[in-house]
Amino acid sequence: MKRVLQALGLLVLLTVLVGVASYGQHYGGTLRWAVANECISLDMMIISSQPVMQIGQHIYETLFAFDETWAPHPYLVESYQKSIDGLTIVMGLRQGVLFHNGKEMTADDVVASLNRWLLVGQRGIPVAPLVTSVEKLDAYTVKMVFNKPYAPLENMLAYPIGGPIIIPQEVCEAAGKNQLTDDQVIGTGPYKLAEWQKGRFVRLVRFDDYKARSEEPRAATGKRTAYIDEIIYYTVPDAMTRVAGVQAGDYDYTEAGPPDLYDSLSTDARVRTYAATPPEALYIMFNTKAGLLANETLRQALLTALDLDAVIAAAYGSLGQTNCAIAGYVPGMAWYTSAGNEMYDQGNVAKAQGLAAAAGYNGEPIRFMSTTTHSMLYNASLVVADQWTQAGFNIDFQIYDWATVTQRRADPANWEVFITSGGPKPDPALSDQMTPTYPSWWSTPARNTLAELVNTEVDPARRYSLWEMYQTLFYYQAPSAMLGVGFRYSVASPRLANLDNSPSHPHAYWPYMYNVWFE
Repeated sequence: MKRVLQALGLLVLLTVLVGVASYGQHYGGTLRWAVANECISLDMMIISSQPVMQIGQHIYETLFAFDETWAPHPYLVESYQKSIDGLTIVMGLRQGVLFHNGKEMTADDVVASLNRWLLVGQRGIPVAPLVTSVEKLDAYTVKMVFNKPYAPLENMLAYPIGGPIIIPQEVCEAAGKNQLTDDQVIGTGPYKLAEWQKGRFVRLVRFDDYKARSEEPRAATGKRTAYIDEIIYYTVPDAMTRVAGVQAGDYDYTEAGPPDLYDSLSTDARVRTYAATPPEALYIMFNTKAGLLANETLRQALLTALDLDAVIAAAYGSLGQTNCAIAGYVPGMAWYTSAGNEMYDQGNVAKAQGLAAAAGYNGEPIRFMSTTTHSMLYNASLVVADQWTQAGFNIDFQIYDWATVTQRRADPANWEVFITSGGPKPDPALSDQMTPTYPSWWSTPARNTLAELVNTEVDPARRYSLWEMYQTLFYYQAPSAMLGVGFRYSVASPRLANLDNSPSHPHAYWPYMYNVWFE
C-alpha cells in the first residue's frame, strides 16, 4: 500500500510539473504597443476616446461582459434577478475579487461606482432619470430600482467606454465629478497601472492577485489570464511609423493600419494582419448646442452637399462602402435599417445652396476639426472639406492630433464640425447618436421622447420600429452626418498568439491583451 501511495504521489507530481511546463511556457514577456493617440485620462466613465478604451479595459472591469456574439454575460456579477415588471434588478456579486490596492470589492464599491456613473458617466447621465435608487442589500448584493423598464440595461452594464466601471468607494467619493487622477486609477482587472510618462508611454503590469472567472474564455467574458508580464503603450501618432515599427520588431502590435497598405501587409511574413468584422462607422458630428450649426437648416445644407462615394474611397479604399445606417449597423445585423435613406448621399449642391440661403448663411467660417493621427479620418475630411468649399461654404479646416481634438470638442465654443469613427455597438442605446452627452449634444423634444421610447420598450419588434423612427428623425434633424463604413485592421508580431480568438469581437475595435501570449 505504501508503494502504491508513493507511486500515486509521484504520478500527481509529474502531472503537475508537465502542466506547468506546457502551460507556463506562455507566461512572460513585455508587449510593446504603438498607439495612435495620446491618452489624456484613464477615467473610462467620463472619457470615451479610443486610447482610454485600449488601456482602460485591462485595468477596470464591469458587472457584465460581452461574448463573441455581443451577448452580455455576468462578469463581476455572480447572480442576477430581474422582476417581472422589469423595474427591480438584484445582483449578487462575486466574492474575493480584489482591487489593485488589495481591498476586496463589495456592494459598497458597486453602489458608489453606479451612482458616480449616473452622475458623470457619458452613457450614465441619460440613464439617471430612469433610476429610482441604487442600494446595498448586504455585503455582496446590490439592488437597482427603475421607474420604467430599461431594455438595454445588461448591454449598458457590460459596455466599459463611458460605462459603469467598478472602482473603490473611496475613489468615487474623492473624485466626485472630477476625472480620476493617476493615483485613483484602481480597478479589478488583470493588469494595473505601474507608470505613466505623459506624452511618452503608459506601462501596465500583471496584477498577481487577480481573481478570474472559471468559465472558458468567450471574447471579453469568461476567464481572463494575464500571460504577458507587462504592456507598454507608446504614443506614436504617425501610422506609417507604427506599422514600420512592427515590421522591424520594435513594436509588437498597432491598430488602425493605413487602408492602402492592407493588401501588401497581408502577405508580409514579418507581421500578421487582423481585419475587423463588422466594419466601423465613419461619421461627422455637428455642434447642435452653440454657434452656426445650432441652426438645423444649415446642418441640412451641409448634409445635402455630400457625395459620399468619393469620401469613403478616400478613407478606406476597397475596404469601405457607403451605408446610411447609424451606429455602424450593416445589412444582416439585427438593428440595421435604411430608414431616412432619401436624405443620405444626396450630393446635391444646388439644393444645399438653397438650404444655406434659407438658413441665413452669409459665408461665416465653419470650423472643421480633423486629425492626421488616423489616416482614414484625415483623408475623408479632406474630401468633405473640398466638397463643402465647392458648394460655397467657408470651411476653416483645423488639423490637430487626436488628443487635442478630444479636448477641444468638449467645449461647444471651439468648433462646428469634427470627424470621428466608432466600432459596432451591440445595442442602439450605446451609440454616439443616442447619447446626448456626446459632443454634438443632440437634445430636442422629439429626440428625447423617441430615445426614451426606444430604451423603455421591451418588445423587440416594437423596439425595432421605434429605432427606425429614431433614425428617420436623425436624418431630418441632422445632428451628425453618416459617411459610411469601413474595415479597420491591426498589425501584430507573428509571435503574438491567440489574437484572433474572437473574430466577431475584433481586436481592431476592442484590443484586449489578456488571454494572449508570446509564442
